[in-house]
Amino acid sequence: MAKTKTSLKQKKSMPKLKKTTKKTVPYLQELKPKDYLLDKNFIGSAILECLNNNDPEGVIEIINIYLNTLIHKSCTLSQIEIKARLICSGMEKSHD
Repeated sequence: MAKTKTSLKQKKSMPKLKKTTKKTVPYLQELKPKDYLLDKNFIGSAILECLNNNDPEGVIEIINIYLNTLIHKSCTLSQIEIKARLICSGMEKSHD
């Protein structure tokens, strides 16, 4: 029985993809999650939905996300760390 030849170099499984830009895909839009998370109507409806589902942990999580987004928007890195520690410790105390 003859041996079959195997290649030593591994072949690529996927072809190289082109980079997409606004010019190549005109309907492509930039996503700004901070603006979405800072929308008071969105946060209010999320909290209301958690309350309707009897999910107090969800409410605390949404408030924590909202506060972290506010902090990251308006602070330097050292201020973010200090405020995040204060918020987390305050949330833990109120949750116990």
